[in-house]
Amino acid sequence: MGNSITAEELAKLESGSYALIDIRDGSAFEYGHIDGAVNIAQEDIAAAELPTDKKLIICCRSGIISRDIADELCDKGFDAYNLEGAMWSGSGLKWKTARSPRLWS
Repeated sequence: MGNSITAEELAKLESGSYALIDIRDGSAFEYGHIDGAVNIAQEDIAAAELPTDKKLIICCRSGIISRDIADELCDKGFDAYNLEGAMWSGSGLKWKTARSPRLWS
């Protein structure tokens, strides 16, 4: 089991000390994401050039896949953390919405 971090712990980190990576697909990211997050889709993370001098905070909708990705990155020597409770946990993290999500077509 790898590292994990809560939203409260994340809020206490210095802004330049970590990279917040949202691994959902681009359309989900476009609907809304945690302010400051960058989007690297799950299928692209292995080929991505990730910083080695920062904590990598990995997030997704439910926190399950991000936990697996964080574990894999830790195994490769990165200082990676899964954001506990995912993005919808009432964490108080600032949310950025590009457009309003549609509940149905």
